[in-house]
Amino acid sequence: MPQFPRNRHVLLLGSVLLLVSACVLPVLYFSPGFFVQVSAAAVSAILVSVFLLLLHSAIYDLFPLNHPSFAGFVKKEDSIILLLDKRAEIICYAGPKVEDYFTASVRAGKASSTLLHRFSPDERETLVSELSRLQGGEEGRTNELKLVRPDKDEAWLSIRFEGIRSRRGVLKRIVFVCRDVTARRDAQLRLVQAREYEVEVGARIQQSLLLGQPETSYSGMQIGAFTLPSQRIDGDFVDFFSGNDSSITDFVLGDVMGKGVPAALLGAAARTELMRSRLGNSSSNSLPLLSSVIANAEANLSVELQKFNSFVTLIYGRLDRQQRLFEFIDCGHTSIIHYDAVHRHCWLLKGSNMPLGFVNSQDFQRYIIDLNMGDILFVYSDGITEAVNSEGELFGEERLMHLVRSSAELDAEDLLQKIKMITFAYSAGAFRDDVTGIAIKLDHTDNELEIKTATETFPQSMESLRDIRAFSRKQLSACRSVSGSGNEGLCDTIELVAGEAASNILRHQESGSGTTLSVSIRTCVKWIAVSMEYRGNSYEWYKVSDPDVTSYQQSGYGLYLMESSMDSVTLEQGEDDRLRLVMMKHIERTGNEEQ
Repeated sequence: MPQFPRNRHVLLLGSVLLLVSACVLPVLYFSPGFFVQVSAAAVSAILVSVFLLLLHSAIYDLFPLNHPSFAGFVKKEDSIILLLDKRAEIICYAGPKVEDYFTASVRAGKASSTLLHRFSPDERETLVSELSRLQGGEEGRTNELKLVRPDKDEAWLSIRFEGIRSRRGVLKRIVFVCRDVTARRDAQLRLVQAREYEVEVGARIQQSLLLGQPETSYSGMQIGAFTLPSQRIDGDFVDFFSGNDSSITDFVLGDVMGKGVPAALLGAAARTELMRSRLGNSSSNSLPLLSSVIANAEANLSVELQKFNSFVTLIYGRLDRQQRLFEFIDCGHTSIIHYDAVHRHCWLLKGSNMPLGFVNSQDFQRYIIDLNMGDILFVYSDGITEAVNSEGELFGEERLMHLVRSSAELDAEDLLQKIKMITFAYSAGAFRDDVTGIAIKLDHTDNELEIKTATETFPQSMESLRDIRAFSRKQLSACRSVSGSGNEGLCDTIELVAGEAASNILRHQESGSGTTLSVSIRTCVKWIAVSMEYRGNSYEWYKVSDPDVTSYQQSGYGLYLMESSMDSVTLEQGEDDRLRLVMMKHIERTGNEEQ
């Protein structure tokens, strides 16, 4: 039994004990004296028991490794089989294929450390850890590790340790079983490389189909865009349009529900439909209505999106740099962040429409706000605000507003880079959704628009209502564009709307010592903007239904009056629980503006 030197010693020891008991014990047994005879019998029983125990141990260790059927099995078996002692220090058995993957020194009677020389340090640590687990009573696990064969070729082995235990569960031997899985790993690698190539091609196609880039420069405006797909290919899409009027720029940012190639294909279809709709509604003398562009695109997209149980959220914006106006339609997208450079405050702009694909058609509501030099608009996908840190906390809108405000002195491109780096670090690069953003900064206009601004702050109580109405009447009456020909009655209408808005705020919002209502009226030859900033409770104002005039209800007419009299009414939520109501009215209409 040359393969098992320890078993030979066990049998030799058992034979010596049996010989001693056969020669000595009979003499003692037939000696005079009852006590001697009983002692001899007891010793005989003990020695025979020890011999049987040692013999059982030897047979347990040998079987079935020396059995002819087992020897034939291991020659045909593809696995590499080794047997280690319970301490994993000595090789008790080495199968016939061991030399092909390790060395000739890996054989019975040698230290098991010779097995590790072909593995890297990290993989040796994995093997030692698995042995420790097995010796600690845990089940063996399969690991795929790479080694360098004696012929210098690399091979991948699927390795598993199993324990041979006694009936009492005591570990006796450790079986080390390896299987060559190099062919499978190579096939997997080729498949991964092929898929990676397809994804790379898809990403390049996506850059051309989904991610439009702004022009290198716009007069009076800085603009930049970026995207970080969560899966190399995503469903976010961006596009920019410039018409005959160089001072007006349209842009769109959309987000398709889902990820990967299917979302990217739907995003490409949505972007194409929007582009086709815009071109179809354009004329040589006027820009298309934002509502018409989206309505026509929705008519062609909704049925297909519903077939795939998907939808598209988007922001379609139009920036008029000469008039300093920003017009947008929000289809269920994340809020737009507006940084007001004058007050150094951030506001969230939100619209009322549903995503494309929810219904077959809907009426699209546009919103307009006035801008100052230095104002910033940041439009983004929810992958930014939904970025999660190691503790499961979302990045959120509040952090993003603070980041935009604290970085407002940066150029648009630098602001985008800072937002990208901070959110990437916050989530440790593991974005759960696609990340896309557009930053727009208004820096100057070629023909400066003369805008008159009057602002006054009042205590936030009903006693201030008379003073607010007087302030509004004075500022609107002094505006020559309002009192001019063709605008008779406009001053009274806006004064009435401003008074109704102030009455609603003072009646329904919190009041008390220190709370104030700031009223600002901005006028120019093209438009009038009335804004009211106050502290209160935010609500989804755009979901308030119109009053039922047939029932003669006593309240609920305020918002209806504002929306029916003004071109745009928005309620913006800001930092520190501040709210701002902005009401816009065009004075002089041209062919380039919506009717």
